[in-house]
Amino acid sequence: MEHSAQGQWRFTSIDGDRPLSTDAQVSFAKEWISVQAGCSRLQGPWRIDAERLVAGPFDQSEAACPNASWQQGNAVNALLTATPLVTVDGKRMVLRSSGHVAELTRTGA
Repeated sequence: MEHSAQGQWRFTSIDGDRPLSTDAQVSFAKEWISVQAGCSRLQGPWRIDAERLVAGPFDQSEAACPNASWQQGNAVNALLTATPLVTVDGKRMVLRSSGHVAELTRTGA
């Protein structure tokens, strides 16, 4: 089933801070999510259930990076595995859990 989240999204804020990496993004394909944030790359299945993102289990890879970038990557990982509430309004998406929030903007067409 297609959802308005499908497509390419760029992080505009992670817990109120700008992403430290210009490559911080999420791609929602039909049943697969790919995430780049901080030092981490995550990939795995996803679906929407009652306006919540259910994602994972994830294949994860990490690279060495500054501590602040590492912390942002961990925040995104924690957010995505916490079954966050998903709100999509046009080209804006908000992912919100009890501990983290991320704002994203749709890229491309």
